[in-house]
Order: sequence, then structure tokens, then C-alpha cells
Amino acid sequence: MADFDTILKTTFDVNTDEIFAKLDTFELTEAQKGVLATSIVLERIGSVKRTFSYAHPLAASDDDCAPTFARSFIHTDWEDGEDVVSAQGSNGDEGFNARFHKIEADLDALSTDIAKNFECLGELRSDLATLLEEIKLELNRINTDIQSLKPKSGGVTLPPVVFPPEVIFPPINVGPRRPIGSFDPRGPLINPGLIDPINPFIFPVSIGGFHGVVPGAPATHPAIAGVDNPGTVWTSREDPNVGIIAGMRATRVTEGVFNGTKVELWNTPLGTVLTPITALGAAPQGFIDPRLEMTGRVGAWSVANADTVKDRFGGNAFTKVDLEREFGNVDIGGGVTLKEALRGLNADSSFADVDELVDGIASAQATAIINAGAATVASIGSVGLHVGDVRPEASSVDVFAAASPEERAALSAAGIDTVSKLASANPDELAVALSAPAGSTDAGRLAAGRLRGIALAVGRLRP
Repeated sequence: MADFDTILKTTFDVNTDEIFAKLDTFELTEAQKGVLATSIVLERIGSVKRTFSYAHPLAASDDDCAPTFARSFIHTDWEDGEDVVSAQGSNGDEGFNARFHKIEADLDALSTDIAKNFECLGELRSDLATLLEEIKLELNRINTDIQSLKPKSGGVTLPPVVFPPEVIFPPINVGPRRPIGSFDPRGPLINPGLIDPINPFIFPVSIGGFHGVVPGAPATHPAIAGVDNPGTVWTSREDPNVGIIAGMRATRVTEGVFNGTKVELWNTPLGTVLTPITALGAAPQGFIDPRLEMTGRVGAWSVANADTVKDRFGGNAFTKVDLEREFGNVDIGGGVTLKEALRGLNADSSFADVDELVDGIASAQATAIINAGAATVASIGSVGLHVGDVRPEASSVDVFAAASPEERAALSAAGIDTVSKLASANPDELAVALSAPAGSTDAGRLAAGRLRGIALAVGRLRP
């Protein structure tokens, strides 16, 4: 086993001999040197670049694994009518017995070399396993270092945000004009007669006809000055969950109470914004990330088609490829096909039944949301603003935005009062609880599959 000084030098690039040699130049007692040396070592271990080297290096070659076989059997052709061949040999010929014994010896030598090859392969496999274990440990150390750099947060706290009067966009080459559809804040085509895709609210170009416009400075057309007001939220008549804030497209995430004021949380290209609710008729439904809704659709489809899937594959396990081949073009709701819903799964994914399928989809969609940096918005949209170390799955079903008020009341009455309980609930019991608000037993089963699928994904939004 390596001694402590060797470990410090090879792993942390710390040479204790150099440290003590430096301390010897000062008038210090041995105790003082020891204390200072310990402090220096600890500081360097925690601050200098850490180096990695294998504790058990793998040699590039091994002499013990070299082949030793050398053929001993050599046959000289016989001539008909001239050579006399016998068992023991005669007239210069070694005979059949000697020849066959040499063949035996060659076969034994080959067998020995083959056995040695398998032995060497086994040792190589063992060495590789050891090296991979070392790499795994080092990767875990790196992961720990990275994790320690992440800011510690006990939940989601969003301070009020007020946009400046003008949000400046880069200069734009306006190009030729062409007609554009009527005003709709949901899309990029905003106002009739303007060019596409210019944002008509604020753009730093010089526009003829304006008074006091400086080339390159922000310019706001008087007709849209009210829309540009950062304190105003403009919503679409068709969908109150989309709108414009400070000239930017915004998506309504949820509503809640912040600092004693009832507010709405909106997602914009510049981040999330809290706005006070001053108008009546606010949208009752929160924002459900489409990837969460995708999991819910797969959950509902799986409940409705569990027997069909089982019969199609004879009750055996099935893969993603099998599902795409047999059911890929099936519409699972909202114009989405099952093949599109399976896109986030690995090609070799395999499932014992539809329950495992929904679980796999939930994990894949939650991972996609986290990797896209949308986990916070998706969590808030699903279970509302929460403060403290409260994970989304611990939230009450009373704030679960994916469920209707009637569904939430039915779940609470059945004792399913948290998102985690919803995700782990018995499908049959869940279907019974939701049959009344859904209007029928079959509709209750579909609602149960959808809500349970979304709950599974929501519970995995925080790694």
C-alpha cells in the first residue's frame, strides 16, 4: 500500500519534503513546523489542481502472455514405389508412430497457448474492471466538486421584476414589405402592414416621419406606446394564458400570493415576471409544460389500450421499436402520435407492460425539461409557487394544475392528497375516485391514467 507522502505527491501534487525544507529556513519549533505543514497541505489539497493517475496501471504488454508454439511436425512427401513406410521407421524415414506423436505434441502446444490466451484475457478483464472502478470513483469526486458549486436553495423565491421602459433589440435590416395577418399577440406576426418578423414594439432604427428620432436610438410608434408599457399585460382574446409584456411574448405560468399581493407568474424571453392581478376574469388554468402533458397522454392511452398491447405481444416484454412498428401512427390525443411521444426514449428501451412504459416516458420527459433549463417554470406551473425545501411531489393535490377543481376535490376525498400519492396510487382505486367528476367509469380510467402520468413526471423535475 502506498504511504501518505506518496499519495499526496501522486494524487494532489503536494511534495511534503519541499514543504519541510522551506520551513527549516525559519526559526520554528518542531511542533510549529508540524502545525504549519499540516495547514499548507490542507490548503493545497483544497485549492490546487487535482491530478489523476491509476493506482493499478495497465501494462501495454505482458511477456507471460507471449505465444510459445513452434510446429514440430514436418512432412516430407513420399514417392510411390520408392519409399518404404513403416510404423517404427526405416531407410531414413521416421515412421508413422513418430510422425503422429509430433502431431500430438503440436496439438498439446496449441492447446496450452489457447488456454494461456484465455487466462490472459481473464486477467485483462479483471484489470480493466479495476481501472473502470477507479475512473468511476474519480468521476464521482468530480461530480461532488461540481455539486458543491451549485447554489443551495430551499425552494423558489422570485422577486418582483419591473422591466425598463425600453427593451432594446439589435438593429434590423427591414427588407421588402408584405402583408401580414391581423393582430394576435400569440404569434410573431403582430400588426397589419408591418414586415415579418420585426417586433413592432421597439426597434433601434431611424424611422422617417418621427419627430426627434436619433438614428440608432430606440423608437416607439405612438399607436403602440400603450402596448409597450412594462406595467401592462396584454392578453389574447382567444387564449388568456398568452400575452405581451413590455413588447415581448409571454406565457402565463400560474397565479399565487407574493408579499401579500395576488400575482400572476409569466414566462418571457428575458425570464419570469410577476405581475399583480388587477383585472377580473384571470385564466383559471395554469401552464402545464407540453412535455408533462405528453406523459399524461401516454398514461391515458396506456390505460385504454393495456389489453390490446398485451395481446399484440403475447404478454411478453416489448421494446420501443416494437411499439413504433405496431402503434407508432396511433393518435394519443392532441394530434400527437405515439411515435412522437416515444422520441425521448433510448432505442433499446424495453418494457414489461404499459405501466413500465408510462414510467419510462415520465423519466425521459422530466430529464428533457431539466436539461432544457425549464424545470423551475414547469414545477411552478404544475404545483404553484412554493417556498422552502418543498419538493414538487410533496405539494397538495389542491394546487395540482393538471387536475380540474372537481378532480382535485375527488382525489382529496379519496385520501390522495399529495402529488406523490397520486403518482403511486393504485390505478383501479384512482379510476373509481375520478369516475364521478369524469362522468363515467371509462372516462375516470382515462383521467386516472393522464393525471398519474403527469404526477410521475412532476415528481422527477428536481434531481
